[in-house]
Amino acid sequence: MPNYKLCFLISLFWGLSLCNLHAQQTSVITNNDSFEGFQQTGVPPNHWNNCNDELSTADTQPGAWNVNKQASHGKTYISLLAREISQPGTAETVWAKLKQPLLKDSCLTFGIDLCISNEFRATFNFETYSFNNPCRLRVWGFNNSCNDKSEFELLWESDIISHNDWRTYNVECKPKNGNITKIAFQPWFIDSVTILNSALLLDHMRPVPDEIVFVDGELMVPEGATNIQWFYNGNPIIGADTTYNLVPFRDGYYQVYYTDPDGCKRFTRTTYIKTPSTEIQVWPNPGNGEGEIYIFSTTNGRQFFDLYVYDTAGRLVHKQAVNLSFGPNMISYDFRHLAAGAYHLVLDSAEFADKIHTRFIIQK
Repeated sequence: MPNYKLCFLISLFWGLSLCNLHAQQTSVITNNDSFEGFQQTGVPPNHWNNCNDELSTADTQPGAWNVNKQASHGKTYISLLAREISQPGTAETVWAKLKQPLLKDSCLTFGIDLCISNEFRATFNFETYSFNNPCRLRVWGFNNSCNDKSEFELLWESDIISHNDWRTYNVECKPKNGNITKIAFQPWFIDSVTILNSALLLDHMRPVPDEIVFVDGELMVPEGATNIQWFYNGNPIIGADTTYNLVPFRDGYYQVYYTDPDGCKRFTRTTYIKTPSTEIQVWPNPGNGEGEIYIFSTTNGRQFFDLYVYDTAGRLVHKQAVNLSFGPNMISYDFRHLAAGAYHLVLDSAEFADKIHTRFIIQK
């Protein structure tokens, strides 16, 4: 459960609610992400709406226009047409309200199953046409009327879709013109010249949070990221707001919020990390700057080493000599004079081929 007091304090700093962002990333996208409803010709599933432009008559499938393909998820799905007959050069548009507004420069990433129907048939002027040609999917964002295309913002366009089996496409929407409250789907032609009949089938939208990056024992965000905030078991880690690399300090669930170098606000999936046994540990971690350092030495007799502490900018903020004996050693420390944040502790030891190190966090 997120610590909402901490979330509020962090929200004051960034001007947005990280807790609300967390809820958005883990919730559904619309009130009917699987396009479930009753089979109807010219009527989309519940909570989805035809654009009232006399061009859009989406169908809830299967069962209409000879389409009998099984849904990829649940029982029903939707079909949308791009036309070269009846209304040449037009396409059907269907829309729904987002469960939560998508903020400007924020990213909504979701998967959706798509394919072209090889069954769709329609008769026009006593001639039957197939709608099995390739097309693209366009994803639009808007706020007011679906009929007013002037306020539409194109959020994403697929590559050419030509397959007849369900395949998942990952869609990333990032509005640049302002916040949006509604999302619209529209098939479109391969290019401005090639206008062919297409019946695009859509099913099973679902959120796709970013995966957390865990490499060589460290959690990482891209170089150049800003507004970094790490979370442990749903709670913000105070003092870890500028740390590109975080060494997990104990077993638990980790995730991170950050703005990527392209300006896209991201929040990763919660991932359980099991910390390995190490030869050096700081306890408590996170802590208030006072505690003990555990070091296990495999060298017989007493040895003297140097212990260094660096901040996230690489500045040396503490140095001391330590006297170690064989086996476990507990060394008391007092770093309360240091500011809240993440620190890198290094033991420079001739006993080891490489320096041994760990990271710890001070919270105030």
